[in-house]
This record gives sequence, C-alpha cells and structure tokens, in this order.
Amino acid sequence: MTNDEPLISLNATVFTDTEEEASEQLSVFEPCRARAQVLTTRLNEVTDTGTLSRLVTDPHDDETKR
Repeated sequence: MTNDEPLISLNATVFTDTEEEASEQLSVFEPCRARAQVLTTRLNEVTDTGTLSRLVTDPHDDETKR
C-alpha cells in the first residue's frame, strides 16, 4: 500500500442478548469483497460495555452518550 491509496476503516458493533444473535447480525460483513485486501481484522470479539467504552477513540463519544 502506498500513501496515496484510499484506506477504509470499518467498526461494526452490535448489542444483543447472545453471541449467536451478534454473529447473525454481523454475518453481513463476512462475504465483503474488500476482505481480500485488509491490513488487519478482528472478527466476532465478545466485548463487555466497559471494555468497549475504553476502546472508543472518537473525542465526540463519551460516557454521557452511552
């Protein structure tokens, strides 16, 4: 990859009662044609809301918006 190539970042989060429901909802991303060119991927990681809140990097998101 060179510096002038476009880069896309995708973060999909679902809030469900079970891992099975989450996997089903996120399955839409599995056949994505762009996956052959990904630099890194983290799929189907179960994360509690406390950890998710610590991972938020957008300064516009904070605990008052959750």
